Amino acid sequence: MFHDVKYGGYSNPHPRKKDVCDVDLYQKIAASYVLYLDKRKLERYVTEVNMSDNKLKVLMPEADLVAIIIHSIIPEMLCTLFVYYATLYYTAKMDSEEIKSVMKITNENNVRFSAKAHCSLIAELHKAAHGLVPEKIEAILAELDDETRRKRILLENDFKMPHKYGLSSVVRILLEKIKESAFRRSVFKQMMHILNPKVAKWVIYNIIWRCRRETY
Repeated sequence: MFHDVKYGGYSNPHPRKKDVCDVDLYQKIAASYVLYLDKRKLERYVTEVNMSDNKLKVLMPEADLVAIIIHSIIPEMLCTLFVYYATLYYTAKMDSEEIKSVMKITNENNVRFSAKAHCSLIAELHKAAHGLVPEKIEAILAELDDETRRKRILLENDFKMPHKYGLSSVVRILLEKIKESAFRRSVFKQMMHILNPKVAKWVIYNIIWRCRRETY
């Protein structure tokens, strides 16, 4: 069963008694009005899979991985173990050409710093747990370089998970995306809407909440 929470909350708001499946539908891949991925750039990476005799259109693994990485930072601001295992799962199955495709998508979408920060964390976590860095993660970092500050924070926090990304990381990622005209338009749109006190209050509340929360 599905219902639109825009017109009403959950019938039972207890977190363990929510709907069996929660589906988020986005017109654009954005946090509020700020566009963090341009879906037009991802259209070429759509493929079709058969699931229970139904044909579904999904992102190719390389594009899905990039989407998972950037979404974990903007808007979630957390690296969870789900993202850790999803990264290992996807990259373990990729060949050298698919790894190159990951880098291509990363460059096309101006999310190099996001990928660098994320993969640096994955490498450090895997090394601490298993004594080595996966070959595919090493290949990605060879193109991006390590994000040493992110690794240092992880060590200082004694590998506590989920790992929180600070506002400075988010700002750096947004600055990288300023190259995109669609992103710049979305920031302008956000600035116009934030003049509405109700929207401004919602944005500020969400930023503070995401900085403080332990998981999602």
